Order: sequence, then C-alpha cells, then structure tokens
Amino acid sequence: MATQKTSGTQVATPGTEHALGAEITDAGAYQLTVDLAAIGQGDIVELWQETKVLTGGTRRKSLVGVFAHAQAAPNALAIPVEVLHAFQPILVHRQFKVTGTLTGAVAVGDTVTGSVSGATAIVAWVNSGNTEWRLLKLNTTLFTDTENAEVDGSNYIDITDGTPALSFPWEVIEL
Repeated sequence: MATQKTSGTQVATPGTEHALGAEITDAGAYQLTVDLAAIGQGDIVELWQETKVLTGGTRRKSLVGVFAHAQAAPNALAIPVEVLHAFQPILVHRQFKVTGTLTGAVAVGDTVTGSVSGATAIVAWVNSGNTEWRLLKLNTTLFTDTENAEVDGSNYIDITDGTPALSFPWEVIEL
C-alpha cells in the first residue's frame, strides 16, 4: 500500500535548485508529485530526481521533466523509481515574469543585467504592449523591484514587479 514518505511546500526562487525535503536513504520505490497550479503563461519549471547507483556514489539526475506555461492537468506525477541508496527530488523555476516601463528597446534573445543586483537573464518573451517580459535566469541572483534590467544604459526595463517566487506543494509517496 502506498504511503506518504515526506511532503511540503517549496517557495521557488527563480534560477535556484531547490531540494524537496531531505535526501531519502531508505531502499524503496518512490514517486514524486508536485502541484504546478501556480505556473502561468511563460513560466518554466524543471523537476528531476537524483539517485545513487552505489552506496558511496554520487547522486545524479535520473529523471527530468520540464513544464511550461499554465498546466491543464497541474499535478505532475513522476515515473516511480526504485532505489537502493538515495533519492532526492529537485525543483527549479527557470523562467518568470517581470513588469515595468521600457526605455529604448529590449527584445527576445537579449541578455539583461540588473543595475543593482547584477542578476542576469535572457529575454524569452515580450508582450505586445512592451509592459511584460519573461526572463530565463542565468544565475541565482534575484532582480529587485527598484532596479533596471539593462541591455545597456540606453535600453532597459525599469522593473515595477520583479518578485517572481512561486509556491509549489509537493509530496513523495513510497510505493
């Protein structure tokens, strides 16, 4: 009979790998479930499971799933994995939205850098009114609501909302 091994809610900082709970070292068969209802148009979330082949070995990715945009079926179920030595689920929020005011031109494919934070990202999408941008994170530093995301000094987004952290409920089931 399946039982819940561990669970929680992860507030995901864009560009950061978040371990979902502590590493499970008990031998068994496990399945990860994550509620992705929080992601919207333009968001990208990666989920993967890391396992060890040998007792003293290194954890490595064993399954990877990439989820983009709002999900019609938001509960993501990973393929069950049988492990002998270690199991660790990981979540990364890769792409997120910022809103602001445009000065000059910022286009899809441009790399932008935070004028204060030094955060970097690639512009992945721009709405038709040039008021919303989807950014694909290149480092783990966060953009702030009080800085510009700059291509250069003449082409930038004056960010008015750059707090893109989303919450994801999750659980690991032991089968």
